[in-house]
Amino acid sequence: MMRGLGNRPDIYFQGNVANLKYHLELPKLLDETFYEIELLTGRKYNPFMWYGPSNAKRAIVAMGSSTLSIKDVVN
Repeated sequence: MMRGLGNRPDIYFQGNVANLKYHLELPKLLDETFYEIELLTGRKYNPFMWYGPSNAKRAIVAMGSSTLSIKDVVN
């Protein structure tokens, strides 16, 4: 258990820089994982999926089961 832990800005920034490599690998890992899911289930997933006209003036950002209802409303 750690108590009273505080980082000065320089140490905090060094920690963020050290973690950056993991954040940069995330898109690749997501693509690989989604591909594996597609092979198992036949459903295609992406981190971001656009549905609707390309010249839309408004967009909804959603995740989960609500996307099916939103898709029905758009149609």
